[in-house]
Amino acid sequence: MFLSIILVGYAVAAIVFTQMMSAGDKPCRLDVVLADPSNKFVTEQEAWQNARVALPDGFTRMPLDSIDLQAVEDALNDIDNIEQANVYFVYRADSVFLRAEVSAMRPVARVFDGAGSYYINRQGKRLTANYRYKVDVPVVVARFNDRRKPTYIIPLVNYMNYDNRFNSLVTSMEVEPDGDIIIYPMVANARINFGDTTNIKDKVHRIMLAYHRILGKRGWDLYDTISVKFDNQIVAHRRSGPPVYSSHFADADDIDEIVDFNYMDTIQVTTGE
Repeated sequence: MFLSIILVGYAVAAIVFTQMMSAGDKPCRLDVVLADPSNKFVTEQEAWQNARVALPDGFTRMPLDSIDLQAVEDALNDIDNIEQANVYFVYRADSVFLRAEVSAMRPVARVFDGAGSYYINRQGKRLTANYRYKVDVPVVVARFNDRRKPTYIIPLVNYMNYDNRFNSLVTSMEVEPDGDIIIYPMVANARINFGDTTNIKDKVHRIMLAYHRILGKRGWDLYDTISVKFDNQIVAHRRSGPPVYSSHFADADDIDEIVDFNYMDTIQVTTGE
């Protein structure tokens, strides 16, 4: 049995080796495949043009082992409207194809930095926004740099894609110089200080508590800022006057009451709402 496996492996290797040795006598053709033709961030024509530019002149007559596939792949991946490219040879009886599989950019957020705007994907890759590209993604106002890159916001963006209820609440976000993420909501006039991108699920839960159990009972315009930056608390800042602090709690699901210390009255809530 073991010997049979070795013989089969040898036969396969011999066939591949023979194909590669004889490939130098066959024409090398370019084959470009779009992973998702419906994604118009890269058209079929652009994919062909980009692949052709990434290849050396006269590549159709070059020995295959002199074509640097990794260099071609890297050149394609450096193009801003390409998400990912994979380049490899496909051997046929009468020819060899150099195939480039191209995935178009998939933006997850649009960033406004004061000088203009650009889209980013989940890896933080940038694509300058223009009239041709239009996609409904979260809007972020920020000045990212080498110290704080666009990937800083990605965990929150990913969660928004997962939680439709929270996503529908947000109109835009702003990243302040200290890293605090400020959310501008669809309803009410109170902005939300989210802090950083740690403990996202718990922070979102506290935001929903604030909306249903504080703003819904006290009035949508009473506060100008709701903060869930710090663990185990909701901090509400009144539109005119000093900050108002809620009671601290160990587990948001186990809240029995939220106390507004400025008025010293209590809003009764029901666990599990």
